[in-house]
Amino acid sequence: MFSRLVVALSVSYFLFSCGLKVGEAVPENQAVELQNTKCLNESVANVKLFFDGVASDQQVDVAFHCFSQVLVAFKNNINGANRDYFAPEELTYFIETNFLKGQHSFRSEFLAEIMNLKVVLLGGSKTVFYKNDIEHLANVIDRLRPEIVKLNAQMKIVSHLWSYEDLDETEKEKQFLNAKTKTLRFLEILSSEFSKSGQGYEVNQFINLIKEIAIFAKAAPSTIKKIETARPFLIQFKQNLVGEGTVIQSSNWMKISKSLNEMYFQILRVDYFLKPLPLEQREKRWMVYQKITDDVVGLVEALLETQQKQALTNEQVFDLISSVLPVFSDQKIDQELVDGFADIKVALLGSGVTNRNQWVAKDLKAIRSKLPQLFNHFRDISALLKELNGPIANWKNSYVDFSRIEKSVNLALQDLVKSFDGEYNLSSARSLLESLDRNKLLPEFSLPKQFEAYYKVLLSLKYILTGKQSSALLNSELKHMLTVFSSGYFHYLEYDYFVAPLSFEQEKKYLNLELIVPKIKTTLNKVLKFKSSKIISRNELLSLYNNLKNENLIQSTISLETVSSILNVLWSNILIDPAHRLSNGKLSGFDQEALTTLVSEINLFIQSGKDIKSIFKSNSTLQQNQLISRIDALLSQPLNAIQNQSLSELRKAASGPVAMTRDSNQFLRVFDVNTYQKSDVLQTQISRTLSRIMIRSFAGSLANVQKLVGLTLDEAQSFFDSVKDLFYDLDLISPENKTFVASRFREANLFVSHANGDQLANFEELTDLIIHIFSGLERAKVLKDQVVQKCLPPNNSVTSATEVYEDCLLQIYFEASKGFESIPRFSAMKTIYTLEQNKNYYMSLLKAAGHIPNAKKNVKFSDANLFPHVVQYIEVIFARYDLNQDNILVKDEALLAFPVFKETIREILKTMPNGDKISEKQLPGVFIYFLKYGRPPKGGLEILAFIGFISDEKKWNIESSRLDIGVIFNFIADSLAKP
Repeated sequence: MFSRLVVALSVSYFLFSCGLKVGEAVPENQAVELQNTKCLNESVANVKLFFDGVASDQQVDVAFHCFSQVLVAFKNNINGANRDYFAPEELTYFIETNFLKGQHSFRSEFLAEIMNLKVVLLGGSKTVFYKNDIEHLANVIDRLRPEIVKLNAQMKIVSHLWSYEDLDETEKEKQFLNAKTKTLRFLEILSSEFSKSGQGYEVNQFINLIKEIAIFAKAAPSTIKKIETARPFLIQFKQNLVGEGTVIQSSNWMKISKSLNEMYFQILRVDYFLKPLPLEQREKRWMVYQKITDDVVGLVEALLETQQKQALTNEQVFDLISSVLPVFSDQKIDQELVDGFADIKVALLGSGVTNRNQWVAKDLKAIRSKLPQLFNHFRDISALLKELNGPIANWKNSYVDFSRIEKSVNLALQDLVKSFDGEYNLSSARSLLESLDRNKLLPEFSLPKQFEAYYKVLLSLKYILTGKQSSALLNSELKHMLTVFSSGYFHYLEYDYFVAPLSFEQEKKYLNLELIVPKIKTTLNKVLKFKSSKIISRNELLSLYNNLKNENLIQSTISLETVSSILNVLWSNILIDPAHRLSNGKLSGFDQEALTTLVSEINLFIQSGKDIKSIFKSNSTLQQNQLISRIDALLSQPLNAIQNQSLSELRKAASGPVAMTRDSNQFLRVFDVNTYQKSDVLQTQISRTLSRIMIRSFAGSLANVQKLVGLTLDEAQSFFDSVKDLFYDLDLISPENKTFVASRFREANLFVSHANGDQLANFEELTDLIIHIFSGLERAKVLKDQVVQKCLPPNNSVTSATEVYEDCLLQIYFEASKGFESIPRFSAMKTIYTLEQNKNYYMSLLKAAGHIPNAKKNVKFSDANLFPHVVQYIEVIFARYDLNQDNILVKDEALLAFPVFKETIREILKTMPNGDKISEKQLPGVFIYFLKYGRPPKGGLEILAFIGFISDEKKWNIESSRLDIGVIFNFIADSLAKP
């Protein structure tokens, strides 16, 4: 179609310059005319070959020489009604009769536009064609002919018929640019011909001419419609970038030719270089984008430099873009999109250098100077991210590659942000993204449904990183946010790829953590140093949490008030140096001290994991004596402070009478008292860490902190009071439970492996207790599912306050096997004792857990959830003191436990009449009495028998089973419960 249109235009130029009056007799010189026009048919055919890119230079030269010669011959030998000029109708008749053979006819509109163009190129009248005009046209063709021949070699590219498959990228680009240069050269020479007349030419007339040529060439209706669609853009382009008004002046033609050439070759570049590239080849696509952007920006810059005003407003840019889009697609834009890019321009150049509402040549020149760096980094980052987004399975084995990409992207981004010399506003980014989504300009781009929520989170992150709540970003803040976000993104990916998938039993988790922690520390240091306050404040963190929760980006039952109280605990106790805390200090927020404390704890955690791997070596299990021996061997060597602390803590935790290890279900194992598995010891990492943090954060003396002596009951209560709202919000503890800390403190002192009965919950006891709690929670979860299924109505919402029928619950305990794994002796009771005895035992444990029997015979889940914990405690008691493992505690075995329970016996005696009169020597007897009878004496006779019993060791013969110990647990809980 392109070929047909141009040929039609060419034929129109020279054939309308000659003609024969309608009805005029044939002159004598007709033979001359016929002889000089013999070459026309062949020349027209060769011109078609020219536009197809297959003509030889000689064919092109001869064809256009023929055209000029024919014009001269017609001018000299053919006359119309007037010997000096031709009327358009005469030309029409001659062309239609002698050349078109009735197959085409000229519209009057076409003739009018030909005459308008004729005046611009040749001068003269719009109504007639003077013979001098014909001679002038022949001279124009002769002057253009050498340039047309030079252009011949480029016509395959120009005519969109280029075959480039066999070319490499370098040669392809070279040939393309050569064609662009040669075409521009020809258009500039052609423009000079139009400039000579000094005549103006309406843009609308130019568009009308193209439209009429298309109609004459029988172009498709869609093509004609497309030409009409381009009219608003060409008018806007002329008015805003070529010259004011809609008239093309003689001085405008050079700019017109350069503009048309640039526009056309950008269309060709898209077709030749961009469209063949699949979307996956992002780096190559970025190279094409860079060339297009550079060329277009360069054109606009050059055009603006020649304009009187030398500036485009955002509104004018919008008019230009919105008018050109319909030519190529159905897409639309709005003013917000243009304003968004104007804000990016300000971010790149600076508000002191550029005006947000104007685009001037120096702006574009400055942007062009930044384009190579910008696009190079965009291309590099795009390629790296493409590599990064490969299958996660590959990354698990490619830490080196990940680190390489991380380093490269961060370095590229650091260089990229250097290009930004101005400020930016995040609200502009929001508007820009919304505009892109609304106008559907990018096929693969669409905003997520929760975009506004993400924007609010972004503002909260900006608040954290800069300490300012507005959406405005100074230049330094913009660069800071971009670099921190990049680092943070890779920290997240590194954790997600290389740490999160690994369990705490895998050594690789600790090695990978060791790699990521220094990076995170560096990033957080960067954040703290950037902020004038040098802290991340409570309000900043609360803003983030509030937006995440309110916008449903996270599902959380934890209230904002609870998070606030937890942050206060972090600043007052957990993340502050103990010496600073004990001198009544308090952090203002997350600062350098908090970061140092946090990293120290993490490093100790990592070191412990590595030590455990070193201790077990190739073994998966070790006897307790072997484990202790290997720890001692390492401790005897020169060690740094952190490794010495790690091994010392591990030795304390591993030296208990009963191995506190868990099975694959995370349940406490109480049947192999001597064997530690590597996975068991690694699992206890969290427990040891929490125990240490509790002591370090709440112990009342620095010595107790440094030696991990432990917590008093008041200190433990202080810890709980600080975090209780968290437990309440998570529905782990009922607010009605007023004895939670006292109960747990007592359990740590009496019932865990390391229990020693003193008035402190020391490091080992707390570690054991936390292991018990974790295991008990997992067991309670399994039992809860069974209870909900069998004892509650369908779709019943369950909380800690939900009640379940007592008989149904006890029946579940008796029938269930799930939840009681790894405590085989408890399960064996079902075959040793009757159903009634087992249920009585379960009830004793429930009461020890806090259940108060009631007339409705209902049990709260808050109490039922503690049932597995009490079961575990009793199993540990028997594992520790039942030396012959016959499931019966006799006097000698019980007396082994007496030192642990001694202080508790004293406390119980304080609740009994005349209990303070019991002597020190009689305390063991009291302990045995309670084990034997499960309660204190009642009435005078029993009291007399009690005094006699505790004073005569010969009467201390007992055989206490688990049934008996269950009663004792209930008795102790009742005796020591606060009123």
